[in-house]
Amino acid sequence: ETLNTCAWFLLTVEPPSLRDPAVALAAIERCVAQARANRNDGLWSYLDTLALAHARTGAMEKAVAAQREAILLLRPPNEAYRGEMEARLREYEAAVR
Repeated sequence: ETLNTCAWFLLTVEPPSLRDPAVALAAIERCVAQARANRNDGLWSYLDTLALAHARTGAMEKAVAAQREAILLLRPPNEAYRGEMEARLREYEAAVR
């Protein structure tokens, strides 16, 4: 969870000049791999962060794939995030076109 939080911070910190998408991507890829290996229930959240990291590094097709998987894994009580996650998916999909 801490690694995910750090990656999210590196992607969203203000001002944007402090952001480091490449470092965030490396961190969140490690986090996702560990979550998959451990069948972690938080995988949806890590994939959401992974999607943003891919988007911020210009890998929009990977962002779309990660965001779609994150949405598929979303279960109660985390349904409240669905709207914002779907909005990001639409944004990533538009960038691919």
